[in-house]
Amino acid sequence: MSEFLFPRSPYSLALQRPASEVVAHLEKAIASSSAWDFLRPRLVGRFEGPVIILRRASPWDKDAGLVQFRGHVSADGRRLEGWFEPTVFTRIFAVFWLGVLVLMFMPVLLAQTTREGLTPDNLLLWLVMIAFVAVGFLFPWLSLKTSTADRTAVVSVLTTAAGSPAA
Repeated sequence: MSEFLFPRSPYSLALQRPASEVVAHLEKAIASSSAWDFLRPRLVGRFEGPVIILRRASPWDKDAGLVQFRGHVSADGRRLEGWFEPTVFTRIFAVFWLGVLVLMFMPVLLAQTTREGLTPDNLLLWLVMIAFVAVGFLFPWLSLKTSTADRTAVVSVLTTAAGSPAA
């Protein structure tokens, strides 16, 4: 269910530098260096053991459908492997949206349809409910497919850190 509702886009990159240098470069890239960094788009992230989590943050572009990179250095130290996925906010929003629809509005709509039958008004309400549920399922997919600026910013930093010729 998780993969269906919250899709992932795999990403892998060959390392041209030792893994320790790549991690040090990524740590430096996400470290805030001045008090004015919060005014410009930047890369934010954290390290959770061997897991690297990176995303783009911008004070001017409050996009609810941001994506983040979650990955790690391979066991042999030659590749950076991971995937792009919707951020935690996007996932929480989708679960909240679907939960409210199913737990609050669906019982009311079922009771009304049972009491009155399938009238034109109830049919319209069912179509609206289906459309709202579709939005809840499509939002994480669309955020993953349309967040090209976020993905480009993260890939640029990953490529630079890896010492790739495309950097």
